[in-house]
Amino acid sequence: MSHADVEAGAPAARAAPPATTGIKPPPGRYNTTSNAPYVQPSPFYYDHAAAHERHHWSWLVPLVVIANVAMFVVVMFYNNCPRGGGDCVGRGFLRRFSFQPLKENPLLGPTAAT
Repeated sequence: MSHADVEAGAPAARAAPPATTGIKPPPGRYNTTSNAPYVQPSPFYYDHAAAHERHHWSWLVPLVVIANVAMFVVVMFYNNCPRGGGDCVGRGFLRRFSFQPLKENPLLGPTAAT
């Protein structure tokens, strides 16, 4: 509340209206213009139809993983470690897909040398 300016002898100044942001609240529980009383939703309510519509399966991550594994297999086939001679890890059971020795390639993958 503003008080009268005693020193100047003027009447009290009128207070400015409160500033607003201009953002309206979303409809629903904040809507005070409706005549219907607000009913809070039950925490035990579960809409099976809505849950079924919301259910989705992520396909992007498995697709990327499958593409990476496929490219690894293709590059290992093309690399052909035993062809270059020398020692290869898993030569007996992996044959063409065997890896370079760990001393040369600690990441167990194809290298430019083979």
